[in-house]
Amino acid sequence: MSIKLIAVDMDGTFLSDQKTYNRERFMAQYQQMKAQGIRFCGRQRESILSVDLFLS
Repeated sequence: MSIKLIAVDMDGTFLSDQKTYNRERFMAQYQQMKAQGIRFCGRQRESILSVDLFLS
């Protein structure tokens, strides 16, 4: 069985208490996931659109 999707809760899990993340580290990991065909989904209580805009 292979991993197809990694889903994370943004608030308190992916993001720090200051609502930030290590962009350089995440982008390196994201590129590895993409190369392996793994999709990433970040979700928070607010709109998924706000997550997309935050990660852009």
